[in-house]
Amino acid sequence: DAGGVQRALVALAREFVARGHAVELLLVRARGEMLAQLPAEVRVRELSARWPFAVRPLFDLPGEARKLAPGFVATMLPRALRSLGPLSEYLKSEPPDAVLATPMTCALTALWAAELAHSPVRIVAREANTLSQQIAQRRLLFIKHLPALARDWYPRAAGIVAVSDGVA
Repeated sequence: DAGGVQRALVALAREFVARGHAVELLLVRARGEMLAQLPAEVRVRELSARWPFAVRPLFDLPGEARKLAPGFVATMLPRALRSLGPLSEYLKSEPPDAVLATPMTCALTALWAAELAHSPVRIVAREANTLSQQIAQRRLLFIKHLPALARDWYPRAAGIVAVSDGVA
C-alpha cells in the first residue's frame, strides 16, 4: 500500500515532467504500486548497498554523523542509509542539478552523499512531519542523534520545504 511520501513523489514527478524537467527517481528499493503511476519520461534507478558494505561510507563523514558509524556496524541500517555509498558514486559520475529528498533520513543521506562526493549538487529537503514525529518513527540509535544531525546538516541544504505551517 502506497504511503504519503510515495504519492507526493509521484505527483511531484508528474508536475516536473509537465513543466519540461528531466526527472530521475532514485530509490533504495524500486518496488511498489506507485511506480506504474509515474510518467514514462521518469527514469527510475535503484541505489542500495547490502549490509555490511553500506556501513563503510559512514566512517568517512565528519562530526555527529560519523558517530553513528560504530553503532550501525552491529545493527541494521535504516533503509535510506543503505543508499549512501551508491548515491555518493552517482553524484560523482552523473551529478544532477538538484536533488529533492524526503523524508528526513533520505535528506540526511543525500546531504552526506554530496559531502562524500564533494558534489556541489543542490539538496532540497522536503519535510512532511515535525521533528518529534520523525524521532518517534526512528530506531533507537537514530533517535538520540536526530536533532543534532538536523542542526548540523540541514543548514547545508539549498532549501527546506515544509508541507504545512505546522511542520515549518
